[in-house]
Amino acid sequence: METWRHDLFSLSLFIQISEARSITRAAEQMNVATSAASRPSGGRGRAAAANS
Repeated sequence: METWRHDLFSLSLFIQISEARSITRAAEQMNVATSAASRPSGGRGRAAAANS
């Protein structure tokens, strides 16, 4: 179940970055750290793997 949440977050982040045309602005709008937004899969990959 965690996998689909991870995928939805990544998709939402991708769309937000595309619309804002800025990783920084997208991260601010989604209330995540810029460093997390700039990593592949929104920086959630390690957290998801740790919880598995």
